[in-house]
Amino acid sequence: MADPGTEVTLKNWNADVVQRRIEARLKKGMKVAVQFLVGETKKSLNRSQPTTRAARGRKGLDPSKPGEPPKKVSAQLQQSVTGKVELFPGQRVEGYIGSNVNHARALEFGFIGDIRVRAHQRQIKAHTRKGKGARKQGAGGRFVKGGGRIKVKAHTQNVPAHTRRMRLAARPFLRPTVFNNKRRTRELIIRGR
Repeated sequence: MADPGTEVTLKNWNADVVQRRIEARLKKGMKVAVQFLVGETKKSLNRSQPTTRAARGRKGLDPSKPGEPPKKVSAQLQQSVTGKVELFPGQRVEGYIGSNVNHARALEFGFIGDIRVRAHQRQIKAHTRKGKGARKQGAGGRFVKGGGRIKVKAHTQNVPAHTRRMRLAARPFLRPTVFNNKRRTRELIIRGR
């Protein structure tokens, strides 16, 4: 039995009210933590690289190394990172961060497989190339078989639809952010600010 001075008697226990307040506080803390992680993920993706114009948009000239967060070309991936919080009353609060762009999963986890390439047209610029079997004028005015230069005019080349084998090493950007900020995330969930 407890000491006479330490006894506490509960006259009215409002478990539902207490539970709702705890859930509301946890949900608020989770929202703050998720927004913090979204911001940190966007910071990790804010590494630019020199680019050049390509047939469909821009092409990066200095891509990230495998294992590093991807460098940006158009900032599409960076802008697509979002988060959300779900409350399951009486059970748990869950927070999610992610991206809805098609290539986000391949960058995060890597990809090995076949991809379908649609039929398209390739623009060929005017240039000269070494010719096989081209004739050039040799010594004494005779034409001899050899490696002469061939002029190629600018033209459009039709490329049929096909599949292409692709190997992309992982360049994770979500998992390292969560892992490197575990302590801060925990503090934000508990404090709610």
